[in-house]
Parts: sequence; C-alpha cells; structure tokens
Amino acid sequence: MFINVLFYSFLTLLHSFFFFLVGTNSSAQLLEEHLLTFIFFFFFVGTNFLAQLLKVNGVKWGREK
Repeated sequence: MFINVLFYSFLTLLHSFFFFLVGTNSSAQLLEEHLLTFIFFFFFVGTNFLAQLLKVNGVKWGREK
C-alpha cells in the first residue's frame, strides 16, 4: 500500500509540474489534470484493494507447493 501511495504521489507531482511548465490555465486542461489524478488514484487504490481481497480469500498465484 505504501508503495502505491508513494507512486501515486510521484505521478501527481510530475503531472502538476508538466502543467506548470506548459503555463496555460484553460478549463479543459484543468479538468484533464483532475481527471487524470482521480484515474491514477482509483487505479492504484483499487488494485491494492483487489490484491488484499484475493489474499484474504486464499487465492494463490503461480504454482502451489
């Protein structure tokens, strides 16, 4: 979970810095920035939740010993 949050924070910071360098503040770009932020957030939190759910329910990946 910590790695996912750290990676999400890095991507958000990188994306914000990109818009700062471009220097335009149109409403379409601001909407796109927030949309990408929410997509990244739900993707990383969702995949982490799914992995924990599968682990709790005993789903095994790969070969069983």
